Formats: sequence, structure tokens, C-alpha cells
Amino acid sequence: VRLPATAEGDLEIDARAADGTGRAARASGSVWVAGPDHRPERGEPQVGVRLDRPLHRIGGTATVYVTPAVPQRPTLVTLQGGKIFAHVVLPPGRGTRAWRIRVAPELSPNATVEAQQWVAPSRLQGASATLAVPDPSKALRVSVTAERESYRPGDTVRGTVRLADAAGRPVRGEVGLAVVDEALFAVRPDTTPDPYRTFWGPRPNAVRSFQSAPEELSGGAFQRANGGLAPLRDRFVDTAHWDARLQTGADGAAAFAFPAPGNLTRWRMTAVGVGDGTRVGRGSGGLRATRPATLRLATPRQAVVGDRWLLVGTIDNRSAQPRTFTATLTDPRGLTLHGSLPRRVAVDAGGQAKVAWEVSVDAWPDGGSASVTGILTDDAAADDPERGDRLRAAFAALPAGVVER
Repeated sequence: VRLPATAEGDLEIDARAADGTGRAARASGSVWVAGPDHRPERGEPQVGVRLDRPLHRIGGTATVYVTPAVPQRPTLVTLQGGKIFAHVVLPPGRGTRAWRIRVAPELSPNATVEAQQWVAPSRLQGASATLAVPDPSKALRVSVTAERESYRPGDTVRGTVRLADAAGRPVRGEVGLAVVDEALFAVRPDTTPDPYRTFWGPRPNAVRSFQSAPEELSGGAFQRANGGLAPLRDRFVDTAHWDARLQTGADGAAAFAFPAPGNLTRWRMTAVGVGDGTRVGRGSGGLRATRPATLRLATPRQAVVGDRWLLVGTIDNRSAQPRTFTATLTDPRGLTLHGSLPRRVAVDAGGQAKVAWEVSVDAWPDGGSASVTGILTDDAAADDPERGDRLRAAFAALPAGVVER
């Protein structure tokens, strides 16, 4: 749409339209119409500072390009950080000037180049740029691996963490290792800061500039059962292992070991290491805790005395062949089991099936906790503990009410 501009000033524009159903829409705006004698305001000249490259290496040379705001006055250029490392006064003149700086180790991880010029007797103007000098020698390569990809709950997980420098050479140092259920990171990502950025990331400029013009002018434990039953899974935790101080040797490696909890999940291993000279790094690895056949009991978070419900068990056949399983409950504590307990069910390869038992809380148990053990066996290999599962599930049991006296 072309609109005529007949006079200087604000031109108000109002647009209206209707859709296929007759509903109206409206929008409005304005533009400034300049007259023939209008002259646009020119902004005040600005001091300009830029660097030849975004990143620089220790031992190299950085070139700073400075453009003065006014050519008749000198420009003070400083290299700052934890202190003033260097400075130069550029004489008056037109055009951009170059200042070459030797990139010393003290400038890592970054420094600030600041240029200041009196553009008027009472007005100081300045600009700055960041000289980024990352130091790869301060970064460690951290790797953490388990001896196997998969473990059974209750197995001893063994693995190795390794520290190496940027060239791959082993480093003697200390490592903190945490093994956490990876499902937790689906709820909240790992927000642990990168140690390299914490110790060797960009730092604020500690130098402050002031001008001397007058103010008016400046304007759970693992247990193994006897016989052919599977190991008991009764320790369910979010963090399987934590070691704040693993010491690596001359080969840059440190071994670790811990018992796998009862969780059937994938664990994330995160290692943060520090070496001589505050060289730091971070690495991660993973492992999975599983069984060929698993039983899960959907116990409530809590129950009240008098509650009666169906306790559902989920059977997963993770093998490549269809199998027939028998699931049962045993050793109830604070819980009453009703009816026939064994449940026999066929499960396809890689499939899943559900069973249920009727249970109730008839009395308030000691300690306010109820629990029950679920046992799963493969009918074709009842004596093989590797083909079944066994877990103990617990939940809080509360009284129906408390007499107030």
C-alpha cells in the first residue's frame, strides 16, 4: 500500500479488515514524515576498539585497532585484568591505529583492552574489547569407564578413571566420582559447573577507571539368598557411589569399586579431576543395571490401617525367548496377603505381563513401615538365580486416626 505524505509530522495509519465470518480486525501505527529542510541528527563520534582475532594463543601477538572519536586529541589505551599489564598513549591523528601486544601467560584466560579519550575538556569517552586467551594446558581429559556395560544388582561394579593432559599424557591428580541414576537427569539436568570454566573461564576486569574532571563539569545393604533364588534387591538409592578423593598414579589412572544397588536403571558416572597447577577437567561414562527377567511391585507411597487393594506386579522378559514365570509374594511385614499367592504367566520375548495380589493393612505395624518380598522364577530353570528376580518393597503405613486427649 502506498500512502501520500503531504506534510511534515506524524502520519497516523489505521488499518481495518474482516475475515470470512465477518469478524473485524484492526491495527494502527505512525511514522514521522520529514520536511524538505530536515537534517538528521548526527550522533557523537565514538571511540572504537577491536582485536584482530577472537581467540589468541599464549606466546603469540595480538593486534589492537583503535579508532579515536576526535583526531585532535590523544588516546590512552590500557591492557587490564587483575592489574594494568601495559599501556600506551596514541598521539593525535586521523584513522585507525594499531597496537601490538605480546600475549603473555598472565593474560590468560582473558584481559581487557580499554581505550579512553577526552572528546571535550570535560567529557571522557571510552570503549573496550576482550582479549580472550584460553590455556589448553589447564584442561584435563577425564574419562571414566566400567569394566562391563551391564551389571546385576548386587554385583561389584569395577572401573577406572583416567586423567590426561591436552597431549594425552597421564596426569597424577585427584578425582571426585559420583554414580547417579540417569533417570533423575530427565527430571532435572546436571547443573554442575564445568570446572575448567570455573577455574580458567572468563574473569571480570578488576581494574576500574576514574576521571579527574570536576563533578559539575562531567555531567540399604545387599543380601544374597541361599539356594536357587535370585539375589535380593532391597537397597534402592538415587546415588550409588560417591568418592570425593580418588588419587591417580603416575599412569594417570585410579581404580574404583562399589556394590551395585537394587535399582534396575542406567547409571551416569561423572568424574571431575584436578591436577598440578590447578589443571582441571570433567568426564562422564555410563553403565546399566539389569536382569534377564525382572519383577516390579507397584506399592503405594503410603497406606492407612484398614486399606485393602490390589498390589500389581509387572514382569519383564528381557531375553530373546518366550518364557513362563511364576511370581509370588512372601515374608509380609505389617501387610496381610489374601488368596492364592503364586501367579503363573507366559511372557513373550522382550515382552511384559502383569499379575496382581489382594493385600491389606489390618494393624499399624511397629515403626510405621510395611513391606513384602516378591519372588520371580523361570519355570524352565527354577534353580537358576540368573533367570529370576527377587526384591523387597517397603512403604509407610499410617494409623487410621490418633485419639486426641
